[in-house]
Amino acid sequence: MCDTVAFPAAGAGPALFGKNSDREPGEPQLIQYVTVDSVIPDEVRAAGEKPAYVTDALPVLRSALASLRDGGRSTFGALISRPSWMWGAEMGVNEAGVAIGNEAVFSRRRSPGKPLLGMDILRLALHFSANAAAGAELIQELVAQWGQGGDGGWKHKTEYSNSYLVQDRTSAWLVETSGSRVRCRRTDAPVGISNTYDGDNGWGSWPNLKRTDERRLFAVGARGRVRNELKRPWLEGSRPMSRVTDMFALLRTHGRSDGSMRRGMGSICIHTGRLIKSETTSSMVVHWHPDGPVAWATGSSWPCLSLYKPFVIGAGNPVIAGTDDQPTAILLRERRERIGKWANSHPRLFANSALRLRDETEARFLNLVYDRGTTPLGGVVARCHELEADYMEQVEAGMG
Repeated sequence: MCDTVAFPAAGAGPALFGKNSDREPGEPQLIQYVTVDSVIPDEVRAAGEKPAYVTDALPVLRSALASLRDGGRSTFGALISRPSWMWGAEMGVNEAGVAIGNEAVFSRRRSPGKPLLGMDILRLALHFSANAAAGAELIQELVAQWGQGGDGGWKHKTEYSNSYLVQDRTSAWLVETSGSRVRCRRTDAPVGISNTYDGDNGWGSWPNLKRTDERRLFAVGARGRVRNELKRPWLEGSRPMSRVTDMFALLRTHGRSDGSMRRGMGSICIHTGRLIKSETTSSMVVHWHPDGPVAWATGSSWPCLSLYKPFVIGAGNPVIAGTDDQPTAILLRERRERIGKWANSHPRLFANSALRLRDETEARFLNLVYDRGTTPLGGVVARCHELEADYMEQVEAGMG
């Protein structure tokens, strides 16, 4: 399960996008800069992890990708958060400043045959869209031509339709799908989505997918409505959304006034429980700064226990493993995960010994990025990731 929010620029306020990706516990999710040619479908290292993806999803992806290439569209590189076993992405932002996140929604309808996986659709839209309107239009085209659905689970089969938030600096587009059906609308106001269809407000003549297509018991179990309520104070303005750190706070929330950890599906930051086999495995924030969009990502599970780090939305990330070096990227994630698992098992110890250091390190990142003057962002990002290594060493020393 997931949560995505979009805050298009309004007045003097910033444009911000954020998503928590909630997946099966332990699934590796990698932060990588990719072009449309990076990790081409035939080379996805998936055979040992998800054979059905290679058999069912890759052939239709190859066809869709070839069709888009033949159309002569411009292409864009993108910074993505990608489950290691697939070509597609849970979320990302491209070099044109288009950010996209998706959500599982539960429909009675299925696309016939072997359709495109929702996360492959998301990455295709990032690579071929110059603005948010174009991204929303392309998602509709892909669903109409190829259908969408398929098995999006890692170790357990999970089939679902998708909703998407597509944002650039000035606008956001909500796209909902139900099998091969699709509807789309623009909003210039803050908007959030979760694992339930939107109601009929603002959709005009589009079909009401919530009333006609939603599998209500699945939607209730996913608790998307509950998490949408948790977002409401930020979306409606009773809690501020004027800085990057406000988006960090939203994505870290458990809905408790004392800020304490909460397990189960009723949190934005999800921690698995006895009966709940889902958790937040990656988190990303995009800020459209006057100098250009800046991405912040955890590269690890549980944002409430993790460190948001800056990334370049381009090829200038000297400190993160490239797409052609997946084993190194996984090792870096595993180190972050060891700290997260310790903190998740010992939340009071983390709060007493590491939380202040985490917040101080993040504050240094923010100062380096936004007070850098004429220093290239790539150099600042490299310094921030050096500081992350120092942070991890200090926390590891106290883990015992």
